[in-house]
Amino acid sequence: MPPKLVAIGDLQGNLSGLETLLRAAGLMDRASRWIGGTSVLVQLGDIFGRAQNPRGACDLLRDLAEEAEEAGGGVHVIIGNHEAEVVHRYEFECDPREYVRFATHASLRKWKRERALAEESFWSLGQEESLPLANLVRAWELLHPVGREEFRKALSPRGEYGKWICSLPAAIKIGPILFSHAGVLPPYAKMGLNGINEAVSHAMESNAYFPAMAEDNVLLDPEGPLWTRALAWGARGLKAALAEVERRIGIAVQIIGHTPTDDYRIRTRHNHHIVCIDTGIGRPKEGRLSALVVQDGILWAIYPPRERRKLGVMPTQPQSQSSRARRRRRT
Repeated sequence: MPPKLVAIGDLQGNLSGLETLLRAAGLMDRASRWIGGTSVLVQLGDIFGRAQNPRGACDLLRDLAEEAEEAGGGVHVIIGNHEAEVVHRYEFECDPREYVRFATHASLRKWKRERALAEESFWSLGQEESLPLANLVRAWELLHPVGREEFRKALSPRGEYGKWICSLPAAIKIGPILFSHAGVLPPYAKMGLNGINEAVSHAMESNAYFPAMAEDNVLLDPEGPLWTRALAWGARGLKAALAEVERRIGIAVQIIGHTPTDDYRIRTRHNHHIVCIDTGIGRPKEGRLSALVVQDGILWAIYPPRERRKLGVMPTQPQSQSSRARRRRRT
């Protein structure tokens, strides 16, 4: 375990929120430079989707990763379902502002010319035969968002950001903690960490349209590490499932995002063996900025600007290991 570990949940393009959290956690200064030393940051994916500036968030995390490595620390980003979607051209949850961030001066000029031509063609329509001109122009803008071509090129498996996303792990282990976007259940724990990451990496290299992928694809599996909500919501049989995952992978805690908590605060389940940290960072109206800090074996939730709450002591042993079994082993 590093001296300080910070985990941040789903961002959904909230660059300013990410900057606020990094400064509140003591990892970044006002000049956006790494000051965390040997601390480690883990971001749990879903940088894209319903977003304001996912490109800026990606750039910041990539830059900090280089600076942190030089300082002896680390920055790890986990792939989320939104990343899998945008790389494979499924933009159902994208916001037009995401496209704009990838637009160039040339593409903006081209878009303006095409918009003017479309508006001119709408003038030739009879008013009785069509919608009002303003509605037609607005519909054209929605169907032809500026920057979408550049967005798709940059996010393709061979594009600058697509390559980076395809290189991200689906799960990592730091000390007794397993990090993944949505959680790891026994069928995937049997594959081991390497098996999980290899399966996701192989699937990400496909150029297939996301909804057209085979149903058994790990990127689509509703109980896979990018989608399951069992750890956040489930109850029946969850303790046994957790114990199996912990035993197979050698961990005691799973930290997950993906499923927002009911009150948009960091919550723990099963005596801190599950920590849910999606607090709607990318939903400014109802969500809450938050980060989980693990330091000296204590779990802390921080909520800028000044709130800091102790969640409890972090488990260090799998919960399948009963106190009676531990006593027998000691004797």
